[in-house]
Amino acid sequence: MGACNDLSPQQCRTVQIIEPDSTLLTATSSGSADASLDEYGSLVLTQGQTEADIIFVTPKAGEYRFEYLYIDAFGVANPGNVEPVAVTQSPLGFAALFAGAPILAGHVLRWRVVVVQIGELAPFDSPQNLYLQLPQANLFLVAFTVPRSNVQYGFSELRIENLIDPPDQQTPILAQVVHKTQLDFTLALNPTPDSDNYFVKVRTP
Repeated sequence: MGACNDLSPQQCRTVQIIEPDSTLLTATSSGSADASLDEYGSLVLTQGQTEADIIFVTPKAGEYRFEYLYIDAFGVANPGNVEPVAVTQSPLGFAALFAGAPILAGHVLRWRVVVVQIGELAPFDSPQNLYLQLPQANLFLVAFTVPRSNVQYGFSELRIENLIDPPDQQTPILAQVVHKTQLDFTLALNPTPDSDNYFVKVRTP
């Protein structure tokens, strides 16, 4: 075959060869997007829904960011304002909590994630939401339904409720975290609950 300048322009092509690099984000040879690098979807929400768990079709190949994460309500009269906030991420999916809740059916959560760095994604624990009856004791062990990845977790909500006894028959109870593990944590209660009508509301993260 002759040199490129001996051929017609339609027959000339420039090809660049580079060393393979697994950290480069590329499309497949057919030109279609790699689902481990880029995925989008939507979820129809129910009335009053306050959170959503999204499972990816294809696990992600590394750290990803959100191209978009929002809720639309086309065709819903006076839909109110519902804002999604991502609270957990893993290669398998993510969880979002909503500031507000749909007052009517017809809201749709829409999202797209794009991998920005190939490699292991740091663990991001799924939220725990617990409502437990307190014992008449000054220590209470709270067990997680899903273990935490480390002991550096915090609490977005931790409060004591008594919705049964009349207010003038209740004693305010202070709850303090005194020990944490990946499986559970311990609350010190002061004063000790004097009935079985006290409950603790816990949310982490």
